[in-house]
Amino acid sequence: QKYDSINAPISIKSFASTLEKHIPRIRAQLNQDLHLPIPNVTVFVQPTHQQMIELAQTHHGRLPPEWAQGLAYPRLHQIYLQKGPLNQVLSTLHHEYIHIALGHFPALPLWLNEGVAVVFSEGLSWERTWTLNENANLGRLLGFNQLTRRFPYSSNQAQLAYAQSAHFVQYL
Repeated sequence: QKYDSINAPISIKSFASTLEKHIPRIRAQLNQDLHLPIPNVTVFVQPTHQQMIELAQTHHGRLPPEWAQGLAYPRLHQIYLQKGPLNQVLSTLHHEYIHIALGHFPALPLWLNEGVAVVFSEGLSWERTWTLNENANLGRLLGFNQLTRRFPYSSNQAQLAYAQSAHFVQYL
């Protein structure tokens, strides 16, 4: 049974087809982990990061953050990805599907939404732990009230926001 559709330029159709084969497994894993319904989703796959950003901007009228590896628009059931190493793109796809599933709860603070997405899609990495510890030691942690509606636009600050969110959700 086909749940979702993938929209990609001809040049990356075979990559998109490979991704599509993994979608049932990702959906099953999310159902097992989160017990949330996941609507049908359209996944847009672009050859480059810049093309992914530009397509999302064209479709949604606002510029996404440059540091985004993938984008999810839960209300519209859309995910945007860039071609890359398959295991990395699959992790990003899993992460974005979690945002789609959590879209049933629009009042969730962003730090909780992102923290759940990181913990269940990729787990805690050494890089995130290092980022968190380094900033904690320097007294530069972000207030969770700052992370309720949006993450910082700066890449370094956004990475800190993800690290804080993921570690706090893991703690919870």
